[in-house]
Amino acid sequence: MYKLTIRSYEKIHHTWTTSQAEPKEVKTVSDEFLSNCIENDTLEFFRGLGGAETLVITNTGYRLTSVSPDHMTKIVRTFKKIEGGGV
Repeated sequence: MYKLTIRSYEKIHHTWTTSQAEPKEVKTVSDEFLSNCIENDTLEFFRGLGGAETLVITNTGYRLTSVSPDHMTKIVRTFKKIEGGGV
């Protein structure tokens, strides 16, 4: 199990700022959900739409950053491993 934190950003005057429209979202997801999000086929599919997908493997989990094709919206998904499988 992983804790998923989603943060949205908008580009305003060439600077990424936290989106006021969508607050931070936190939920628990399965290992399968994480695997579906970070597999190469998924990343390549979204890159093919014209956006940018960046996956960073950290000591505590994964960080997936998605930038929209118009480069005006960014979503950062952080997956942190939950010790013992529960919250």
